[in-house]
Amino acid sequence: MHVYLVWGAMTMYNKYFVLPADGSEVKEWADEYAMAGFPGCISSGDATHIGMLRCHHRLKQHHKSFKLNMPTRTYNMHVTHRRRILHSTPGHPGRWNDQSLQRFDSYCSLLYEGDRFQDLVFELNQLSSDGSMKTVRYCGAWEMRWSTTATCPDALQQMDRVLQKDVECTFGILKVRFRVLKTEIPLHGVDVCDRIWLTCCALHNFLLEEDGLDERWNASRYLFEEGTHDEEDRRRYLGGPAALHDTSGVGVGTDVQRSDCLGTVFEGGGGGQNADEDELVYVQKLDLTYFKSKLVGHFDICWKQHKIRWPSRTGSDPPPTIYEH
Repeated sequence: MHVYLVWGAMTMYNKYFVLPADGSEVKEWADEYAMAGFPGCISSGDATHIGMLRCHHRLKQHHKSFKLNMPTRTYNMHVTHRRRILHSTPGHPGRWNDQSLQRFDSYCSLLYEGDRFQDLVFELNQLSSDGSMKTVRYCGAWEMRWSTTATCPDALQQMDRVLQKDVECTFGILKVRFRVLKTEIPLHGVDVCDRIWLTCCALHNFLLEEDGLDERWNASRYLFEEGTHDEEDRRRYLGGPAALHDTSGVGVGTDVQRSDCLGTVFEGGGGGQNADEDELVYVQKLDLTYFKSKLVGHFDICWKQHKIRWPSRTGSDPPPTIYEH
């Protein structure tokens, strides 16, 4: 087993974890987040704790977690909307918080420096001083985390929280598929824990590729005539002209309070730029508060124009057929 873990954490991990070379390779992922009103976003990230049942006594205090009542290893992970893991840190003591993890995360450094994804160009709708709408082009990539829209309007926060659950769902998939991650690791040494984690992540991406779940598919192919209402049913039960498809049960439930997306928009702070429509603005050179205000303004405009929709994997190919072996 130990030989397999070494192979999985090195050979298999390096095969199924290749960071994108430029912005063209992440454009498909960015398009999915743009549907939800977050242009330029390519992934969501968070950290998780994995328990260790046999931690060395000299390392026990250093690995004592504030989430679990036992020593843990913590891993910072970044995933796309399709649940594909882009990167994971090798493992750090459970006492570390998210800010400490990001300092030692090569993927976070890659996004912060911004040299690799400068050819990823996206547009944000903004209101000019005279009230007219203009489109400003930005270049670069950014990642969604819990603190990105923590103090933004309600509608934006709701969509952000739903998309942020991509990484949380991936944690759940890993811990259900590989029970050793949920029932704590019973082997000695932090190196073995890291190998188990990296091997499980590599197997997760391997299964996504084998099942074809990381590729695009065309949902419109399966909207055929049998899914529409009959003309007589529309007149009898829906009272006149109605939608072609059954929309019953679709929408926000009674436990969710809907609110206008206007809210309070941040004022641009240091690092702000008054860019023209033909000028490219580099995201990594902007102040966080300033960029957040532009993101809130863009989401508000798209929300009022009813352009915000749930990201879907649209393409020209149908969903792949999964055969049971």
